[in-house]
Amino acid sequence: MTKKNFTNPAMQFISDDKPSAKTTAKGIKYRYVAVEIKTRRVNLILRESLYEAVKKLSKITKVSLNEITHIALEKYLEAKGIEIEAPELPDFPLE
Repeated sequence: MTKKNFTNPAMQFISDDKPSAKTTAKGIKYRYVAVEIKTRRVNLILRESLYEAVKKLSKITKVSLNEITHIALEKYLEAKGIEIEAPELPDFPLE
């Protein structure tokens, strides 16, 4: 009698989420990179024509409406000379 294999074939398509490693100028590898996560929700009221134009751009570029809005706000602040402060996360050396 042969032994049955109960491995899940879907697991070959799922990757392990491992933190990315970066190397500094000194050659020390660090595991964590400072990344700010989008967590704040905002409701926008737009003119219909503006919404349609942004939605069309979203489909053409395959970038979400949320990401387009995010980029536009960042560019606006940059044009006004306002710096965005990113949070600082500690770097943990790899052993």
